[in-house]
Amino acid sequence: MTIAMKMTLKEVGSMYNVVRDSWELIQESKSSIEMGALVFDYLFSLVPNVATIFTKSRQEMAIKMGNMLDMIITCAEVPDTMKKELESLGLRHVLYSVKPHHIPLMGPVLISVLSEQLGAHWTPEIEQAWTSLWAVIGETMAHAIQEGLEYGVPAGEILNEIQERAEPHRVGHLILTALSSSAPDLVDSFCKDPVDIAETLLQSAQAHADTAPSEPAAVLKPGSAWKKVKVHVKEHHDALASDEHAAGGEASRTPSSVSSKAASSTPLGASKPAGVKEASLLEAKALKPRFIQVMELAMKVRRDGGATASADKNKGKEGKDASQGKKDPANMRQRELHVEGETTREKQKRERERREQEERLREESTQHDERAETVGFELWAFVLRAAELMFEPEKQNELIFVYANRYFRRGMRQRHLPMVGNAIEAVFAIILQGDEWTHERRYCWVWLWNNISITLDKVICIVCICIVCTSTL
Repeated sequence: MTIAMKMTLKEVGSMYNVVRDSWELIQESKSSIEMGALVFDYLFSLVPNVATIFTKSRQEMAIKMGNMLDMIITCAEVPDTMKKELESLGLRHVLYSVKPHHIPLMGPVLISVLSEQLGAHWTPEIEQAWTSLWAVIGETMAHAIQEGLEYGVPAGEILNEIQERAEPHRVGHLILTALSSSAPDLVDSFCKDPVDIAETLLQSAQAHADTAPSEPAAVLKPGSAWKKVKVHVKEHHDALASDEHAAGGEASRTPSSVSSKAASSTPLGASKPAGVKEASLLEAKALKPRFIQVMELAMKVRRDGGATASADKNKGKEGKDASQGKKDPANMRQRELHVEGETTREKQKRERERREQEERLREESTQHDERAETVGFELWAFVLRAAELMFEPEKQNELIFVYANRYFRRGMRQRHLPMVGNAIEAVFAIILQGDEWTHERRYCWVWLWNNISITLDKVICIVCICIVCTSTL
C-alpha cells in the first residue's frame, strides 16, 4: 500500500460520517440496485464503446454495483477491511475483461449520479468526502486488477504447462520428495490416520476398566512350617496345663496377684513355702511373651525340618544315581528324540512368528508409502483447484476454508506453509528446466501462493483457537 493510499484511507475514516449520512439520505428515495442501474446508464451514455466490456444483463450489473456501494459504505469506517474487500472486487473484474485504466472512468460518473440524486443537499463537504473515498476505491481496485493481469494470468499458464509436461502422480511424487527433506514432520503426520481425541480417551478409559480386577486377590495360605508351629504351640499349652494340674494345692488355685503379694511380703533370706515356689515358676512361664514362644518354636521346627530335608535330599540323590545307572539305552534314545522334536517345533514356531512379523511390517510399510504418495498428489490437486478460483475470491476462500480445516487436523501448521510453497516451486524448477523457469515466472508463483497461504494461515489460526477454547471448557 502506498503512502498516498494510507493518507487517503485515514482521510476517508475521518469523513465516514459525511459519506454515511449522505448515502442514507439517498436511500430514502432510491434503493441500492436503482442507484447501480443509474450509474451504468450514465456511464454508457458518456462512453458508449465501454458497453462492450460488460456482457451481463443490465439488471445483474445493477445488483452488483448496488452491492458494491453498500459494501463500501459498511466498510468505510474500517479502512483495512475495505482495502481487502476492494482487492477481491478488483480480482473479480479481471474475469469481466476490465483493465486498470477503466476504473478511473467510474469516479466522475458516480459523483455525478450522487449529486443529481441529492440535489440541494449536495455540498462541497459531501463532494470532497466522496471524491476521497473513490480515490481509494479506484487505486485499490486498479492495483488488484494490474496484479491479476501481471501475475495471476501467467501463474495459471504455468500450472497448465506443468500439467501438460508431467502426470499428476509424478508432480505429487516430486512434491513429496521435496517436503520429505524440508518438512519431514508434516509428511509423517499426513501419513497417519486421523483419530478423534475424544474417541481415543474413551477407548483408553474402557481399556482401563476392562483390566481392573473384578474379584479380590487370593489370600496366600499358610505353609507347612506354620502348621508345624501351630502344632507345637498347642502341645506346649497342653504341657503347661498338665503342670498346673499336677502342682495342685492352695498355691495352684491362688490368683497371681495374691501370690505376688505373698512373695513380696516374705522377709529377705527366709525360705519360701514349696507351693509358692512352684506357683512362681509356673507364673514365669505363663507370663513369657507369646511372640517369643512362637519364634523359639519356629526356630526349632526350622532346625529339625532342615536336617530332615537334607537327609531326604541325600537319600533321593543316592536313589537317583542308582536308578540312572540302570536306565535302558532305548529309553534314553527315545527321550533324546522327544527333546529334538520339541526343539524342532519351537524353531518352526519362531520361524513362523518371524515371517508373520515381517509380513505385517511389509504391509505397514506399503500402506505408509501409499499414504505418502497421496500427500504430494493431494497438495497438487488443491493448488490447481485454488488457482482456478483466483479471480473468484469468495469461492476460493470457501475452498481454502475446507482444506485448511482438514490439513490442520492432519498436522499442518502455519510454519509449514512457506515450506510447502518452496517445495512446489522446486518441483516447477525441475519440470521447467533451463531458461523456461525465469525470475518473472517465479514471481508469478510466489504471488499466487501468497494469496492462497494468507487465507490458509488465517483459517488454521482460527481452527487452532477454536480447538484450544473447546478443550478448556
